[in-house]
Parts: sequence; C-alpha cells; structure tokens
Amino acid sequence: MPDRDARLMAILRIGRDASLRGTGVSVRDALRRTGYVGYRPTFKASDLLSLIAADPSLVEDWLAYSADKRTSGGWYVQRSGEIGRVSIPGSRMAHSSIQEAVAEFIVRELDYWVEPDEFPPGWNKTISDLGAEIKKSPRPMGPPETEWARAYERSLLRPWARFPLDGEVYETLEDTRVGFLTHWHAPFTGGGDGIIPKGTQVRVKVYDWIREPISVYAEPLEGPRIEQLLVSEEDRRNPKYGGFSLSLPTADLNRLFRLVPDEHT
Repeated sequence: MPDRDARLMAILRIGRDASLRGTGVSVRDALRRTGYVGYRPTFKASDLLSLIAADPSLVEDWLAYSADKRTSGGWYVQRSGEIGRVSIPGSRMAHSSIQEAVAEFIVRELDYWVEPDEFPPGWNKTISDLGAEIKKSPRPMGPPETEWARAYERSLLRPWARFPLDGEVYETLEDTRVGFLTHWHAPFTGGGDGIIPKGTQVRVKVYDWIREPISVYAEPLEGPRIEQLLVSEEDRRNPKYGGFSLSLPTADLNRLFRLVPDEHT
C-alpha cells in the first residue's frame, strides 16, 4: 500500500478505534497518534472516497461511531446520506451516496475535534487569561483548559466579528502594534512585538479545518520592509534565521484592519 494510502487508512480507522466497538481510544488521542493536524493540509474529503469504496466496513464503522456518540458536539452521519450538527439545523447536508456522506462527515468531524467548540458552564477565560495566570503561578498550560479557552473566545467573537478566510488581504487602518514570530533552521522559535505603519497590507493563512480561527498567521506583502521594522539586525544576519511571520488575533483584524476587496471577485 502506498505511504499516502497508509496514512489515510490510519485516519479512516479512527472511526472504529474511537467507537464502543474499538480500542476505546479518545478522538483527540487518535488525532495525535495519526498526526492528523500535520497531514490535514494534504487531503480533502474526496481523497477518501476510493478507500471507503474499496472497504465497505469503513462505512459501518463511521455510522456506528456516529450512533454511539454521547455528546452533541461535532457532526453526525445517517445511512440516508445526511450529515449535520445536532445543535445547528441549518448545517444539514444531503449526499447522493453514503460513501460521499461518510467521507465528508469524517473530515468535518475530525476537524471539529481539532478545535472543539464546547466549554464548561461558567467558563470565562481566554487564552490570554490562561497565559496571565501562568506568569503569576507557573504551571503547565494545555488541554482541556486551552481547548475550552479557544471555544469560549470563538463564542465571544461570533456575534460581531467576521472570521478571516485563507488568502485574504487586510490593511492596517493606523499604526498598529502586532505580534510576530521568527523562524529558524533549528528547533527554536522566537518573536516579539512591534509597530507596523498605517496602510501595511498582509495576507492571512487559514487552514481549511479551522473555520473560525481566533487568530491567524499572516505575511506582509512588503515583507523585507516590515521585516526590518520588526526583526533585529542581529537575528536577520544569523545564518540559522529562516524568516518571520505575523500572529494576528481575529479581533484585531476586525478592529484595526480593513479587508481589501479582491479585484477578481
């Protein structure tokens, strides 16, 4: 079996492994074990169809997984070819074949659990809040608190903010403080913050499995000029330096930037 098919089959087997009939592994553990997040940019639902058609047991595995779910989070799939989210009636979609429905269900369900949308009653902390707590009292920061914080932050954004789409260009409305990361040809990432001038245009990167990002990476269209403003000369001259990118909260994109119209639409 080609390596690509083997990687996709490992993902397709999550349906059995995470169901009551499987090994009892959690979906999040299965996602980590299969390297789902890192591999996700290389495939779409349509790439799963041939493997699902060749092994009908995969259809039954995912139907059973859907029926066995004990949470309203994520997606469901029915033998009729319908998929959707229990809490969002408008999300329902009908497919012409059960294989197409299962393929679409798989990517939407697993994408959902990469960025879950649930948090406990009374939870009111964002990622920034967790970071501030750690500075005061050092302790590890990780799931499930980070997942709850991201979900809570998305719930705050939905009533008023527009979530960015991959490839869109935004422009600063005024001189704006931004965060940035420096990339290195070494197991290290640096960064900091600085001011970029009014009128700076950036292109955002949004992975297709994160449909409501609370923050995005972005590349300035005038990369060298902005790089000189933000990144120290010492870093830029370092032979292991590999470039930089901006890290922009979705809230800032809505408040401090404007969306530049696409001339081709």
